[in-house]
Amino acid sequence: MDDVRWLIDGYNVIRRSPELGARERQSLEAGRQALCDLLSRAARVSGDEFTVVFDGAGGGGTAGA
Repeated sequence: MDDVRWLIDGYNVIRRSPELGARERQSLEAGRQALCDLLSRAARVSGDEFTVVFDGAGGGGTAGA
């Protein structure tokens, strides 16, 4: 089976997950980091590629898994 590429709406996923939402209530950065950590683990196990987008005001950037 071929690896899959995923495009993730980060805030949408965070706010639909009780665990990730709890982390976001600590801080936006904590929520984003928790999601990225989760997806990094999933990428290592599955071989899939994840691109996460956090839309909204403020600066942007890139991070490697």
